[in-house]
Amino acid sequence: MCGPEAADRRVTQLRGRPSPPRPGVGSTFAGIPERAAPRALVWAADAASTGTELGEGLAYDNRAVDLARQQGLLSLLPLALRRQAMELVWTSQFDQAYAVA
Repeated sequence: MCGPEAADRRVTQLRGRPSPPRPGVGSTFAGIPERAAPRALVWAADAASTGTELGEGLAYDNRAVDLARQQGLLSLLPLALRRQAMELVWTSQFDQAYAVA
């Protein structure tokens, strides 16, 4: 997304106010239950970032990492952490991405 709408959205995000929802892949996955499988959340994050804008899947990756830790899924945790770090880099949160990686 380019142009004034993208600039307004980024400024809104930097100020801490949530941006209005946009139709697209991200809204398709809005109905994922809170206790969804962490692997499904990683896939949802991939779809959200691929289908809309890089970094849009961060919320799904955060939930996937939390659930993988809670459920002790040591085989999935490195994948979820890598995806979370990628999403943080795409949203220019480099210090947090370094800490996660």
